[in-house]
Amino acid sequence: MASKSYKMRATVIVPTAVAKLKSQTLAPGETEKLPQEYGDHLVSERLADPASAAAKRGRGGDTDKQREALETEVAEAEAAVDAADGDLDKAAAETRLDEAKKALAAL
Repeated sequence: MASKSYKMRATVIVPTAVAKLKSQTLAPGETEKLPQEYGDHLVSERLADPASAAAKRGRGGDTDKQREALETEVAEAEAAVDAADGDLDKAAAETRLDEAKKALAAL
C-alpha cells in the first residue's frame, strides 16, 4: 500500500488499524505520512491536504480572504463600540469586537 504525506486541517484521530503512529491524534498543521487511500479520504472530507499542495498554497488563498474579512469585521466592531449610545449597545459592540479579535487570532 502506497503512502503519502498529508497536512491536517483539523484534529484527526487515526485508527491503529490504518497506521501506527507516535500519537494517533494529529493536530491541525501537523504533517504525517499515511496510507494513500486513508489520506485521500481525509482530503475528500476536507480534514487534510496533500502535503505538497499545502506547501504550494502556503498561507495564501482562502486564509488571506478569511483574514481580510476578519480584519474588516474588527474595524467595523471598533467603530460600533465608538458609536454606541447606551450601555447595552456598547456591551453588544464590545462582545462583537472580542469575538472578531478571537477569530482573527485563531487564524
